[in-house]
Amino acid sequence: MTSKTFKSTATNRTLTVEGHFNGEFAVVFSDDSSLDLMLQGGDAPALALAILEAAGVKGTSTGGLITHDRVAVTNLKIHIEKQAKRTAEAKEQAKLEAEALELLNAEREEFSCTPVRDLSEVPARDQRAAIAVARRARELAKEATK
Repeated sequence: MTSKTFKSTATNRTLTVEGHFNGEFAVVFSDDSSLDLMLQGGDAPALALAILEAAGVKGTSTGGLITHDRVAVTNLKIHIEKQAKRTAEAKEQAKLEAEALELLNAEREEFSCTPVRDLSEVPARDQRAAIAVARRARELAKEATK
């Protein structure tokens, strides 16, 4: 476990952020333990952005003097947007692969083959073909609803 401590000059309270080996981190007030918050490691940029924005720091796109904290806000926003896009794309890919697996097993059943539990159980060529069929099935379904 790693930890970093911050002491507020305004309140004289100590805040400790503890990083755990499982990728989670905790935010606790060391002096009275009034705040105990467990977060996933991926939440760190959003937490940092929230702190900066709560302090009134604006991004560099708002004009004015460019300072390190303003650049940090801009970079954190870009990072968070990219991460959200990657997460959405991964979810969409997982849905597509689930549909591909369902279609592949329908075909296998038609030919009296044993169904598979995961696309990784078939050769890469068959995986690509099943995903292409699922993608085309989506397109056809979309066209049918027009």
